[in-house]
Amino acid sequence: MAIWQVELYFIPVSWVEKREFDISPLDLRKNLGVNSAWGDAQPDPSFKYVFSKIFRPTKAWDKSLLIWGNKQGNDIQVWYKGERVSSIVARLDFRYDFNVLVIKLVKAARLLNCVLYFPECDNMVESNEFKVSKAAETAELLRELQINQAIKTDLDLTD
Repeated sequence: MAIWQVELYFIPVSWVEKREFDISPLDLRKNLGVNSAWGDAQPDPSFKYVFSKIFRPTKAWDKSLLIWGNKQGNDIQVWYKGERVSSIVARLDFRYDFNVLVIKLVKAARLLNCVLYFPECDNMVESNEFKVSKAAETAELLRELQINQAIKTDLDLTD
């Protein structure tokens, strides 16, 4: 993932409801992935059509991956484990206006019966354009703060 991208995961509503909205198993900062969320649930087969309405399909570098969009910009990645989907992630490029893209991703999440999860701020958001836009802005701000802190730490010559 590029430094200018923020990830947004599609999580099945059935998984969230089954866990009574406890998102602690999704904490990617502790190296816990979203694969468990897609263990029992699988997206409607129309997901390929839905994502193709957002971006054009792109050649993937791995046989377990489907990609739509541009891996250096905005894209959607669907990872498989065997024949089953193991994760769906959209990556947003904050160098450009992403409002129209957020609306499309929210509609896709609704169609696929998913909520959206921002690991940058450990926040799960229902498929609502306003809430997702606000969460995306928060994730962007957190990313900028992390980058600034890393630069400050790298430039600290007091050692």
